[in-house]
Amino acid sequence: MKQMLKIVAAASLVVAVAAVVGVSAASASPTCNTGHVCAWTEPNFQGAKGESLCTGGKHPLGGFKWSSYNHCANKAVWIRIDGEAKACLEPSFVDTATRFNELWVGVEGSHC
Repeated sequence: MKQMLKIVAAASLVVAVAAVVGVSAASASPTCNTGHVCAWTEPNFQGAKGESLCTGGKHPLGGFKWSSYNHCANKAVWIRIDGEAKACLEPSFVDTATRFNELWVGVEGSHC
């Protein structure tokens, strides 16, 4: 029984850490059209969702967002507050723990 509790506790810790640092989209449940970056007004892909094309450069957002999904094919996306990078998402990665108010889409082939 103690061993089972340790396994459950360890698994919970892994899930919590993954949520903080960004996880592969395969383990999350957001929906976002291919060729877009999506942003939600609340953590964990809750609230209103906005989508932005994967065109390079700055993408200002209407207010602060809390969840993001990079569904660009081959471009990194930086999530920022007023021009300062707070996190970076590789293609097909998500973030549910970083507050932001703009996106910066990199050039084709860019990486974090």
